[in-house]
Amino acid sequence: MTIKIGEDILAADIIATAGTVWLSLGLNQDEALTTADTDQDWVDDKMNTWKITEVVALCGTASSSGSVTIDIKKNGVSILTTQITISAGQLTSKTAPVQPVIDVTKQTVATGDRISATVSGAGVGVLWCKAKVKFLLVPA
Repeated sequence: MTIKIGEDILAADIIATAGTVWLSLGLNQDEALTTADTDQDWVDDKMNTWKITEVVALCGTASSSGSVTIDIKKNGVSILTTQITISAGQLTSKTAPVQPVIDVTKQTVATGDRISATVSGAGVGVLWCKAKVKFLLVPA
């Protein structure tokens, strides 16, 4: 990508050129997480044919009892064969004994696809939870 002096440029242009984008989906803020919590976003045209290569979840306050489980969906259909889990007392899914598994047959995205995170297990007292989805430009 070449940028000329005085030319407007969007952050999305720089990120898309780099070949990696993280989408952050906020599930709740300062009210306890529930199984009704969800967030979504759409795939930009610059990310057509990119692949989802990693998913992770983080919370600002850990569950005092029970795990948090989160599903990632593309156009309403799960892309995970094993959901994201945050164990009680933990703040991130990175420390979970079982890591999420992405179904490789569902990881490619197209312009306009709706990517969503839905809570299937809310734990107790969880605040500021979000899911992050990593997209990677995979050369043909």
